[in-house]
Amino acid sequence: MAGALPTEILDDTFFAGNEAAFSDLQEALSRETFLAFTGAGTSAPMLPTWTAALEQLLTFARDRGTVLAGEAAEISAQIRSDPL
Repeated sequence: MAGALPTEILDDTFFAGNEAAFSDLQEALSRETFLAFTGAGTSAPMLPTWTAALEQLLTFARDRGTVLAGEAAEISAQIRSDPL
């Protein structure tokens, strides 16, 4: 199948019912009876969440001395307490 997904993405261990949902989607696509809607978390398995991305940027800045350790701790607490 062209554009086949890696099997680990369909693994039910990560997302219960994923294989069945993908099978249903393939069937709907073949009948051309579907409406695609994806939420903000669609890319989460492949890309970091906003919270993780902000933490990575903060680590990058702290490691380069752009942000002091005390400031980094305060910023990190803010990131965790007010997730995007």
